[in-house]
Amino acid sequence: MANKKRLLFIHDALPSQGISGQIVFLRHFERLKDWDIEIVVPDQVVSNSTTPFSSNWKIHTLPSRQTFWPPFREENPILLKSRIWLWQKYLEKNILAKNKPDAILTVLWHYYAVTAANLAKKWDIPLFVIIHDCWDLRSTSSSQTQIRKQYATKVLANAKKVWSVTRQLGEYFTGKNFSNLEVLPPIPAGYNGTKVGWKSSFTEAAVIIYAGTVEAYHYRAFAAIATAMKESNDTLIIITNPGNETVNQLTNTFNNIKFIPSFPENQQAIEFIINHASAVLVSYGFAIAENPFAEYSFPSKFVEFCHTGLPILAVAPPESAFCSWLEENDWSLLIQAEDIDAIKSMLQLLKQQKQWEEMTSQTSAVSQTYFNPERIHQIFESGLNSVIYRDNPTPNPPPR
Repeated sequence: MANKKRLLFIHDALPSQGISGQIVFLRHFERLKDWDIEIVVPDQVVSNSTTPFSSNWKIHTLPSRQTFWPPFREENPILLKSRIWLWQKYLEKNILAKNKPDAILTVLWHYYAVTAANLAKKWDIPLFVIIHDCWDLRSTSSSQTQIRKQYATKVLANAKKVWSVTRQLGEYFTGKNFSNLEVLPPIPAGYNGTKVGWKSSFTEAAVIIYAGTVEAYHYRAFAAIATAMKESNDTLIIITNPGNETVNQLTNTFNNIKFIPSFPENQQAIEFIINHASAVLVSYGFAIAENPFAEYSFPSKFVEFCHTGLPILAVAPPESAFCSWLEENDWSLLIQAEDIDAIKSMLQLLKQQKQWEEMTSQTSAVSQTYFNPERIHQIFESGLNSVIYRDNPTPNPPPR
């Protein structure tokens, strides 16, 4: 059997069940049967992990501090460059000098991506970068934003392939003429369990279920839907972690909003939704000012819930990349504003069998085409392979 190719993945989190970025990498890596995967994460990440690692994965830790290492200070140019250089030398000594990888993959979400780009350039290794969100939106000052944008430009300039969750997000960093940019939607688990079907109870009352993290910006959309439900027996169910202040405010204000604690596994939540919901809710809020990440990103929950086959009520700011996709695909249940009458009309459509079945057909169609997990992984793996075979990097180390 030929030797497997080697992928070095450098990030601030392990692939695992849970939030979107981590589970996306888990799903891709589990499908990379012809690759050995070496994963580099901060040392504190591994100590807190309960993830069972695949047999073709090897985990390396990057120390957060060592004797004689100066402190990490993002807004101090000298200390920032020093830490990036120290991470680079540490990885060269402990990984690359022993066995050079065929490719380096990173995520534009931390300065670990800068280290990955520097290693790829020095060792002549193809660099692949994934962008899920705007890194600079996490900044706490204008100077931080500027620093991150500058480093992001350098990282992407070294990349053989940049995969972005939306074209708008990729172009925010690369500009419109970057030939190595490709859209890579979040890969879903897919679903082969119970098939949804019309229930006579849907005629009497709509049951809308939201499952996921609840932020302050969700309040207005959830409140608008609950208000539209007031004159009926409809219910909005929120599945999320306990102790959420926004959820507490909503359930104290609206008696047609119910709270259910999160399930241990995503699949359990999916099963519950399929057995109880007439539609699913995915919300990016009404305004980019309230949810800045909505401008360029795409909700992985939308991709995931398409595989339930249920109609999806989608809340999106008009200027967002998500809203653009929904409009391009003539999405039936798009909410862009606190228009109570429009929301009432949508809820009524969910109580009519013909319209409900048409909306389930729309959801199922995109789950088997644009959001098909095999198609999405094929984009990822073929992208890796095409660059590896095209460039054929030599195994020789760089000059010292």
